[in-house]
Amino acid sequence: MRRPLFVVLVVTLLGSACTSDPGDPSTTATTTTTTVASTTTTTVPWERPLTDQGLNVVLIWDMDQPRFALDDNGLVTEPWVRVHAVRDYRAMARMVAAAPEIQVTFNLTPSLLIQLEALQAGVRDVFWYLTETPAAQLTAEERALVTDRFFEVDDTAFARLPRLEELRDLTEFTDQDITDLQVLWNLAWVDPGLIDGTPLADLVARGQGFTIEDTVTVLTEHERIVGEVVETLRALWESGQIEISTSPLGSPILPLVADTSLARIGDPDAVITPFSEIYDAIEQVNRGVAVAERTFGQRPVGMWPTEGAVTQLVMSLFSRQGINWVASGERVLTPALGMGPGTFARNEVDEVTTPDLLYRPWNADLFRNPDVAMFFGDARLEALLEGGYGRLDAGAAAGDFIRRLGAIAEASENRAVVTIVVDDPLRYDEAGTDRIATLYRALGRSDLVTTVTPSRYLEAFGSDIAPLEDVVPGSARASSFAPWIGEAREASAWQYLAETRSAVARRGDPEPALDLVLQAEAGYWFATYGSDAAGSSELDSAFRALLGRVYTTLGEDLPTFLTVPLIPDLPAVPAARAQGLTTVTIDNEIDDREWATAARYDVAGSIIDRIHTAIGPEEILVRVDFTREVLGDDSVAFFLYVGGPRSIDAATSDDGQQLGFASDSVFQWQGRNPVVVEGSDEPIQAGFDGMSVEFAIGLASVGTLEPGDEVHLRLVSTEGFGEPNPVAPADGPVRITVGGTTAVEPFIDLADPRRDDHGPGGYLPPDTSTTLDLRALQIASTSDELVVTFRFDGVIDRTLSDRTLDLYIDTDPGAGTGRRLLLADRNAALAPEDGWEAALTVTHGRRSLFLAGADGIVETRPTLPVAVIDEEGTVLARIPLHLIGDGDPAEWGFVAAVSTSDPLDQNGIGAVLTDADTTRFGGAPEGSANHTRIIDLAWPGAQEPMLSDFVPSPAQPRSPDDVAVIELIVAQ
Repeated sequence: MRRPLFVVLVVTLLGSACTSDPGDPSTTATTTTTTVASTTTTTVPWERPLTDQGLNVVLIWDMDQPRFALDDNGLVTEPWVRVHAVRDYRAMARMVAAAPEIQVTFNLTPSLLIQLEALQAGVRDVFWYLTETPAAQLTAEERALVTDRFFEVDDTAFARLPRLEELRDLTEFTDQDITDLQVLWNLAWVDPGLIDGTPLADLVARGQGFTIEDTVTVLTEHERIVGEVVETLRALWESGQIEISTSPLGSPILPLVADTSLARIGDPDAVITPFSEIYDAIEQVNRGVAVAERTFGQRPVGMWPTEGAVTQLVMSLFSRQGINWVASGERVLTPALGMGPGTFARNEVDEVTTPDLLYRPWNADLFRNPDVAMFFGDARLEALLEGGYGRLDAGAAAGDFIRRLGAIAEASENRAVVTIVVDDPLRYDEAGTDRIATLYRALGRSDLVTTVTPSRYLEAFGSDIAPLEDVVPGSARASSFAPWIGEAREASAWQYLAETRSAVARRGDPEPALDLVLQAEAGYWFATYGSDAAGSSELDSAFRALLGRVYTTLGEDLPTFLTVPLIPDLPAVPAARAQGLTTVTIDNEIDDREWATAARYDVAGSIIDRIHTAIGPEEILVRVDFTREVLGDDSVAFFLYVGGPRSIDAATSDDGQQLGFASDSVFQWQGRNPVVVEGSDEPIQAGFDGMSVEFAIGLASVGTLEPGDEVHLRLVSTEGFGEPNPVAPADGPVRITVGGTTAVEPFIDLADPRRDDHGPGGYLPPDTSTTLDLRALQIASTSDELVVTFRFDGVIDRTLSDRTLDLYIDTDPGAGTGRRLLLADRNAALAPEDGWEAALTVTHGRRSLFLAGADGIVETRPTLPVAVIDEEGTVLARIPLHLIGDGDPAEWGFVAAVSTSDPLDQNGIGAVLTDADTTRFGGAPEGSANHTRIIDLAWPGAQEPMLSDFVPSPAQPRSPDDVAVIELIVAQ
């Protein structure tokens, strides 16, 4: 099916209209004419037989919502099922109905369907209650919740509803302001294509001055639209225009439910808790299919396993349930074909170099069970639809998408099929144009592309699909299960689940308890515990509460381990931050100068006045200041609770107060013994001057610590008759991060010039930008790891939401092998005699290792320990050497660079504009597209000559000669 390039001229669709037809399946007729051979049909495209010519596109929209808990009043704690139903789910169906030439697949997860059913049955969420309650009757806490969270809307809503923008700027709210906000928040979530008619259009036109009757009106419309979602999708499925697939019941990472030891196939060093519940895996599939069948009246034959996670074992479970096809991702296919982990290799223009392996389905060979066809999604196209097109308008994005499909068609054989599974598409561009409706028009007008459902493709070509002998364990996010298992904290979460599952099994698996366990097996619980996630103490609390409900259902007492947080509470905010290592002489003369670099926490309403903490060379330093002289007052005491990253013993103080973290060490001081702090093992020498006590706790007493590990502590004091005072600090525990030092001597220890985070010299940061100034780079190695430390000037965001860090590794500098161009959008290259074989990228929520080979670049996502030490501006990464290659790292060459992060950019790298905006740097040459996006380069001298050595051009760079050339850093 290789075709001339002129076929790709369909990019003229860029000029297509930018508004969608508000069609509806109830009014969109489909005419079918009975035909015989040689007659002409008037059928819509998706009713016509497929041919060998043209490119088939399987577009799967994954609609999913986690199971949100009910509060004590029976209200759903979050509104997201309802509001996404009225904005997205009904709209997605409406847009398909308005585009009869398009055929797509909707994957509706059981957790979503169950909650939609509950909404239709009258279950309400907290936000519904906050809307229908008159403003004057809201409590102070409820009013605060409204004014805090009722601005959580799409950015385009503020342009459509100007009063909402006015309200966002207020600091005090009248009852009328609250009423307006109640109505506007609910209006903002309605699909714009459903808001044009009465009665909602009248509310939009009025804009403000709403009444309680208006809140009833908008909620009634919400209820009506939610009720139409399932019926509309059912009608589209019955007509044949869409196919509906589903997922396992509780959204689990199904292979891990079946056997957590599978994690070590893709990640040999994974830390795991044994968990193997084949029965649960079977039930997850059986019940998931049953929910979809009950909802739609017919049984789905396709499945999107949560996160595309599969293995040979679970494919057999799908087969036994009559599943004909399963979708996953390209990162699962590459190891199954013996190509190694990661994505398919892509060339300099972002095209897969072996398209005939990716753009086709494969049959999972299941021996005694019927084979199941597998469609593998293109990770690059999926990422573009989920956010990478965010800086393009809807028409330009659709045009680029069609261009990419045209390139695939030219390079592929007959019957090629491109699979795209999108979980959270970016709906609107900055002008408010719906990207999906625009994409449908572009696809529908193309004479090259045919959109198909998996079942339709299999009906035409299913007898000619090659077998896949073994489905290697993996997921669409990684060629492993690293996002959900492999680290110590994740293993603890699996242990909590395993203990609870055993309790249910001992009681014979009673249904209510088993249903809760199936919910607790959801992958999103475990995703929050990895180091590549931001981590949420609220999600941790919800997970443990869900497991607690299992024991309540069983009539058993809550086990102690469920009270122990796996993610500590948000830490207290210090009045003064720590400033690196601190050295203190423990004596009876408390010297403020020694504690000048320590963190300080001001404590109110207690005998304790202040708490100071710091990290010393081998110890945690603590100083407690009292509000008065306490020398000889044996009624004054404090208990200091300390927990390290692997602490598991207790979550409360001796008198039952919540600590907010897991503690396994407690230290006690009393006024009658002023020079000794009693520890769990032996007394610790202390210094005391009557108003303050200082002491040091050896790091070894907290456990084995690595750079970046966190230690938490909290203090409970007593004053008079041994009565306890509240924990201090009151607003959260003290968090101490172990510094980013390593015992390994670095072979590269580079000091970067200060205040040179300006690229070639003229880049200007946006007003809101934090410093990206790299001040040092250290590279060391152990027998099995490369240890890389980036040090920045000043405090950095722990999530790295504002920066991307790159490290390029040339394992044979000067040999002329490897790849010269750096990663996409960096717009820089290595010298002709150099080339990188591996590149590490660390940014918000992503740890990737890119490998450059003869066929192009492959992105892998192994478990890469990365520690972010915000207060000292340090990021420390450890890369297993076996992932890079052989040789002595001290003889390798390196490039380290810092760019901004932009999830709305095609490659996630922040652009540099001519003039800075609110998030992006300015200072780019006028009319240039090949200037570097590197903001700071690790280099001992001036970086400006290298980064500015290019000829500005309006053309995107295609070769190393189009961009600035960078020298390698090598060990001296």
